[in-house]
Amino acid sequence: MKIHKEGRKAIFYGTFTAIIVVILSLFILSGPNIFEIILFGMIILAILLLIFFYRHPNRHKHLNKDALMIPADGKIVVCERVFENVYFKKECMQVSIFMSVFNVHVNWVPASGTVVFKDHKDGDNYPAYNPKSSHLNERCSTVIRLEDGREIMVTQIAGLVARRVVNQVNVGDIVKQGDELGIIKFGSRVDIHLPIDMEIEVEMEQNVRAMKTILARL
Repeated sequence: MKIHKEGRKAIFYGTFTAIIVVILSLFILSGPNIFEIILFGMIILAILLLIFFYRHPNRHKHLNKDALMIPADGKIVVCERVFENVYFKKECMQVSIFMSVFNVHVNWVPASGTVVFKDHKDGDNYPAYNPKSSHLNERCSTVIRLEDGREIMVTQIAGLVARRVVNQVNVGDIVKQGDELGIIKFGSRVDIHLPIDMEIEVEMEQNVRAMKTILARL
């Protein structure tokens, strides 16, 4: 387990602030009072929460090249046939994962292939469980052409609390299953659009874990 690089700056500044509070309490203000103790406790709690949120587990031992793996931790909130109008312009299977603030928020590449499309759009901050979030919130869509020629699209979507989608791949990149795709800061959602002939292995309300749960058979 390690800390994601996107969180290191926030944790550093939080720790620095806590140290300053201690110094002020002990040397400038003649010892801590109840207000300072509470403030210091809140800062420490915030640092611990940041460490918890930005945790980056190693999931490589769970890879399966014969399957499309779930790219994010969370709960399945959509599993249905839809018309996809960003890239495919046709009917696809959509599987959506809601990520609460308690889930790991790193996203991984679900299957090996080549990145052939990437589109980042700014937007609103509807709750991530709301279907409107797929179309109106800040989001980044990444299309991967698999080794068998089929294509899938993974869309990282910001939520009510989330304010930034970080995507680390670019068009032309050759990616491997289990590579890091990026991270979404705080509560968020990931949509996956698949060819309708793929055999889906998940169902509504199922709790899933990235690189451990099989999304579909290849």
